[in-house]
This record gives sequence, C-alpha cells and structure tokens, in this order.
Amino acid sequence: MAKKFYDIFPPESQKEILFEKAKKSSFFSLKLFFLILAIFIIFGGFFASFRFSTLDLEIWPETETIIKEEKISAALDAKEIDFLNKIIPANLFEEEKEVWQEFPATGTEFREEKAKGKIRVFNKARAALSLIKETRFLSEGDKTFISPKPIFIPGNSYVDVEVVAIGAGKDYNIGPSNFSVPGLKGTNRYFTTSGQSFESMKGGSREEIKKVTQEDLKNAKDFLAEKIFSGLQNSLKEKSSPQLILFDEAVSKEIADVFSPVKAGAEIERFGFSVKGKAKAIVFKKSDLENLLEELLLLEINSDKKIFPESLSINYELKSVDFKNNQIEIDAKISAKVYQDIDTDTIKNKILKKRENQIKEIILESFPKIFKIEMKFHPFWINRAPVDPERIKIYWKDF
Repeated sequence: MAKKFYDIFPPESQKEILFEKAKKSSFFSLKLFFLILAIFIIFGGFFASFRFSTLDLEIWPETETIIKEEKISAALDAKEIDFLNKIIPANLFEEEKEVWQEFPATGTEFREEKAKGKIRVFNKARAALSLIKETRFLSEGDKTFISPKPIFIPGNSYVDVEVVAIGAGKDYNIGPSNFSVPGLKGTNRYFTTSGQSFESMKGGSREEIKKVTQEDLKNAKDFLAEKIFSGLQNSLKEKSSPQLILFDEAVSKEIADVFSPVKAGAEIERFGFSVKGKAKAIVFKKSDLENLLEELLLLEINSDKKIFPESLSINYELKSVDFKNNQIEIDAKISAKVYQDIDTDTIKNKILKKRENQIKEIILESFPKIFKIEMKFHPFWINRAPVDPERIKIYWKDF
C-alpha cells in the first residue's frame, strides 16, 4: 500500500501562522504610522508656534507734564467755539414756581373783660340818699361791683343801677345776689341801704388771643422764599444733564410776588401765605470747554510729542457772572503728560526674530527716551520675536 506524506503542520495550523504574521505586520505598520504622525505634529507645532507666535511689548517712555491755565468765556450769543477769543456757547434756562402754605400765628394778647349787670338799690330811710360815682357794692360771695355814675335814691324808694365788676374774669359772672354798701359802714345808712340783683352778671372774661404779627409775615415770606429757591434750583438741575455744567452761583433768583389774605394784627390762630419766584441759569456744554482746552494745550506741545490720554486732567471754577449780558467767566486749568513720539514700525522692524535679551538691548540703546520695557510672548515657551511685524503689538505705558 502506498505511503502518504504530510507537511510539518496541518493546513489549519498553516493558516493560523499566516494570520499571526499578518497581524504582527499590521500592528508594526500602525505603530510606525503613529510615530511618524507624532513627529510631524511635534515639528509642525514648533514650526507653527514660531511662525504664528505673537509678542506684546509694553513700553514706558520718559514723560513731562504740561500745564496750561486759561480764562474762558461762555456767552449766550456765541454760536460755536471761538478758539481765537476763547469763547464757548452758553444756554439760558428759566423756571417759575409758586408755593402756598399755612403758618401759626405767634403773637399773643391777653384780653380781659369785666362782668356787667344791674342792681336794684333800696333806700329804707325817710331821707333821700346820694351816692357818689364809683360807689362799691359787695355781693354775698365777696365780689365787688361799682357804679360808673352817681346815684340818687329818694327816701323809702329804690333805683335800678348799672354796675361793673371791679376786676376782670369769669369769677365775676355771678348769679342773682344781695349786696351791701361797704362805704356806708359805721353809719346808720349802712343798715338802711342795700342792693339786690335779679339776673346774673355777664361778660366777665380773661383769655389769650392769638394774633398775626409783622414778624410772622416776614418769617413766612423768608421760609417760602428759601423753599421756592431750593425748588427752582432743583428744577433747573433736572432741566440740565450730565453733559451740561451748571454752577450754583450762575443761577439768578428773585421773588416775583408775595401775598397773604391777612395783615399784621389779625386775630386768628393760623394764616396763609404765598410766594412766587423766578430763576434763570447760564449753562454750557462740558464737551465744548474740554475741546477748547485740549486744542489750546496742543498748541503748546511740539509736533514730535504725544499725549497720554489717561493723564489728561481738566479743572475749572466760576470766576464771575454777568446776567445782564448772559455771560459767565471761567478760570480753567488743563494738564497732561507727554512723551517723545517714536514710530512703532521702526521699533518692530528692529526686533524681528530677535531674542528677549536682544530686544531689550536694542530698544534701550536705540531709543534713549525709553527707560523700561516688558515683553509677553505667546505661546509662553517662545522667547524670540515673530518674523511678521503685524504679530507684534506695542502698548505705551505711563506710571
């Protein structure tokens, strides 16, 4: 019988071996691909970071302060800024208000009234009796009344007499009473002469009366004037805006009319008072003043100098007001820091592709008016200026 010959491995095993070899070869190729990709990314990243890097350059130049003081006019008839004569336009605001208020009367007067009435005076003697003016009659309650006229009483008769209390007050408003005549005491006439009232005495009083004084009227006027002036001032400020300058001293205020329905001496506890006031104010635009002062400052600065805008300072105060001509005078002062103007393109071109230490050395040596610089590279691991000047930003700094 013929013999059969076999390979070292069966067919199935050969397939497995081939698969493993292919698998290993594929894995190696994948590793090689990622390795090449990583190298490409790293070198590409370094190239891109250098090619597209940026530099922020902060420069502190030497500065000097320029100060200029000016006298500026703001006039109603000015239509635009007059740089030659230093005049700016002004506006006129006007306001009118009226206020009414009640006030307490502070004047006092004590008013006293004496009680009055009638007494029937009896003469029980045969002979007639004459009593002098202001004869006193004493009541059972010890209240004294007098007769304002002399009295004549026939014998065995009587007369009715008008009497007035000797003192003021309600205590003398007594009811019907019997009376004696103290002036006749010690004589027989004292026992034959008497009086009697049949009705109450009336009209006795003592009270405090409130009256309006001249001082009350003056104080009311002054109070309302201050109140209305404050209101007018606030109204003018409300009419104004942050863009307008309104000096408190540039406001003219006057009392147009005052009225009260009562006069000094009126006997009332409260009285009304009204005041009408007018005000006008001269205002001007803040921007007009600033523009004028900045222009005047620029005339003082050489063309090779530049201003730090943040250092610009303007101060002003009111000097005088002329309401007749609707004009105000202003004392103003403007100041700013200036520095030598250096062409930024020149700086950029000098430091292209230079390292950090080279950049500082070049700038400080080439531009003696610069005394300090700071650099910020992006990304942070770069320490060389970009190749493109557009990727260099320069910022001027002031201490």
